[in-house]
Amino acid sequence: MLPSKNRLKKERDFIGVLRTGQTVSHKGLVFKYLTNPKNSSRFGFVIPNAVIKRAVDRNRLKRKLHELIRKGPKLIRRQIDGVFFVKKDLSSRNSKELSALLQVLFRKAGLS
Repeated sequence: MLPSKNRLKKERDFIGVLRTGQTVSHKGLVFKYLTNPKNSSRFGFVIPNAVIKRAVDRNRLKRKLHELIRKGPKLIRRQIDGVFFVKKDLSSRNSKELSALLQVLFRKAGLS
C-alpha cells in the first residue's frame, strides 16, 4: 500500500487533476497528471464497476498498482498528482506486465 502522503484522497484533488491535467493512455490504462508544489508525488486510482464487476478483483488490481508505484519511486523524476483510470479489464495481468504498462505511460508523459 502506498504511504498516506503519496495518496490522493480528497475529492477536490481528484477534480483538479481531472479538469486541468494532461492525459496519456496505453492498452486500457489512462493516466492523468498535474505537477504539484508538494515534496512528494501523489496518486489515485479509479476502477469503475462497468469495467471490473467484482469488488474483490477491483481491489486486488488497486493493490497491485499501489505496490508497483510504491516500489518504483525512480520511475518518476518530478512531483506530480496523478490519477489512473482503468478502461478495460486488467485484473488478469501479472505484476510484470502491469509494471511494463506503467513504464510506458510514464515515458509517454515525459516523467521518466
